[in-house]
Amino acid sequence: MSKQKYRAQALSERFNSLPSSLFTSLFEQLIERIAAKNRTQQLVGKWAPVAHKFNSVWIADASTLEAIKKHLGQLKEKGGKLLAGKMLMVVEAFTHTPVAVWYDTNPNCNETTWWKSLLDRLPVGGLIIVDMGFYGFEWFDALTEAGKYVLTRQKKNVKYKSLRTLSSSSYYKDEIIQMGFYHTDPCKHQMRLVSVLWGKNWYRYLTNVLDPELLTPQQVCDLYRRRWKIEDAFLLTKRLRRFVLSLGWWS
Repeated sequence: MSKQKYRAQALSERFNSLPSSLFTSLFEQLIERIAAKNRTQQLVGKWAPVAHKFNSVWIADASTLEAIKKHLGQLKEKGGKLLAGKMLMVVEAFTHTPVAVWYDTNPNCNETTWWKSLLDRLPVGGLIIVDMGFYGFEWFDALTEAGKYVLTRQKKNVKYKSLRTLSSSSYYKDEIIQMGFYHTDPCKHQMRLVSVLWGKNWYRYLTNVLDPELLTPQQVCDLYRRRWKIEDAFLLTKRLRRFVLSLGWWS
């Protein structure tokens, strides 16, 4: 075995002995530096009024990760799909600046695993945009009671009662609703449902921002569509992770 090959193997074995928490710490330091740099940016355009009404507007999403070693070819001999846990990424909605990242070694963990982490991290008066994987009456109530806001999609099978209509037309409806009448633990606080017709299909968005002066029906719909922008942050994070883990940082 050549000295160069031996040194590469020794270096790989050394990196394999390092805990994944080192990468997490490194990435969190990088996030803080990026955030500090972007705090001085002045948001302009149509989103400026929304940004000024909330202490923060974040997007959160989870992604199941493929095992990095198999991706690099080291585990190709193993059949089937090999997973490497699940990651939750939070970014600022308008600048796409990373805010936080969490990792769970269980690739099958539910998004509700991070309910408390998100609740604690989101500032009072902040708004977080999530998909239906984070849906839950308990979490909605906790956010409302903490003075924090959420925007997500409404589940089709959830029964609700319309309390009053804020505004409506042939292509949208904005209403205050009460949910969970047939649940043991119903949703204690009122929620707001914005339904909009896109093409031939109705899409329904759920939020605890009850005042349309804070968030208009149009802004509710457009904000949720921005949730897809988090994929850019996922791609960046996965590229960084792939580079570092190729050295053996993740055992």
